Amino acid sequence: MLAQVAAYAFGRGPLALKDCPWLGDLKKFGAVLSFPVIPKAAFKISKGSSVDSLSSTAPTTPSSFLYSYCCKSAGAAAAAAMAIWPALPILLNHWFYALCLSLSLGAIWDFWCFMTALWFGVEPAPSFDKPWLSTSFADYWSRRWNLTVTYMLRVLIYEPVMEGRLVPADVADSSAEQHSSKAAGSLRPSQPPAAAAAPAGPEEEASAVNGIDSKPTFGAVAPTSTIDISATAGAVTATSNGHHSSADTLKKCTPAANGSQSDAVSYTKASSSGSMTKKQRLLRRLAALQATFAFSGIWHLLIFYYATGLVTWHWFAFFSVQAPIMAVEAILIKYAKSKNFALKRPLAIFLTNFLLIVVANPLFFGPCDWSGMCTAIWSNVKGSPVA
Repeated sequence: MLAQVAAYAFGRGPLALKDCPWLGDLKKFGAVLSFPVIPKAAFKISKGSSVDSLSSTAPTTPSSFLYSYCCKSAGAAAAAAMAIWPALPILLNHWFYALCLSLSLGAIWDFWCFMTALWFGVEPAPSFDKPWLSTSFADYWSRRWNLTVTYMLRVLIYEPVMEGRLVPADVADSSAEQHSSKAAGSLRPSQPPAAAAAPAGPEEEASAVNGIDSKPTFGAVAPTSTIDISATAGAVTATSNGHHSSADTLKKCTPAANGSQSDAVSYTKASSSGSMTKKQRLLRRLAALQATFAFSGIWHLLIFYYATGLVTWHWFAFFSVQAPIMAVEAILIKYAKSKNFALKRPLAIFLTNFLLIVVANPLFFGPCDWSGMCTAIWSNVKGSPVA
């Protein structure tokens, strides 16, 4: 809820989008504000892709969310049982930790999505899309792992760093324009009734006929260059928007590619991509990516302290190293493509899972072991009525 309010205060996030169905319905608005879910109509993932780009088995209806919740709950219990098996090698033991965590959090979010869809009529986007099938670190963090949190980190951290401003350009320009219009109206002398009723002059009539308006509209008609950005992979792709119809914009809620209400024109102005060199754009993307993971690391430090009472740097380091790893990964993938080399999908999945656990072993799951966190959690689970 705090993240939604913060995003709305900066003119970002689902609550700040224009012409969306939940804005005119108090019940739906309250659900979007209160529940940790993102409406499907507003949801964007890596490179501006929508929910439709997720796997075909991703839940989308109340019944499918409930079914997914039951399956993931059973899977989490099985993974937890395997995770405490003493005969397993440490890396395999930690892989089952990761699987249990993915399934547990996925089940919790599926239940929230189920309640939001069933009780409030909001069509939520799924939050987890089989993280254990990731083919790269970028695929894991930007398209499969906790997409709801990824979305909020993108609109609160990544986009402001990329744009160089907290408030999107179109929101700031609209606010300034409204203030200037009010100021001009208060200073304008009142017209006599005859003058006020006079027909429009030639220039005003031409403007009305030609549809010329001094105020920019959401979904500009002129062709523009848009930029799609990823929350974690940091990929920025310039695409041609072409001509847009205002009817298409109003047909459904269609957020900009960056997940906020910023129009493509304003984002292009804010990023000043035309004046930035390729190296500057790359450094800006890397800085935005690093800031996103650093914020996540600080948040996880607070979680670790709350759970154990200990202050340690390990979880912060785990998240902070993800941006450099993904940068190196992108370079290697680009080099492999230049040599016409590509890993088979099963091998890519194995390597991604293996390397994730190698990094998590000393920095994430290791502290869970020596701090006693996992032991305490498992004791609580065994002592619960469900167990």
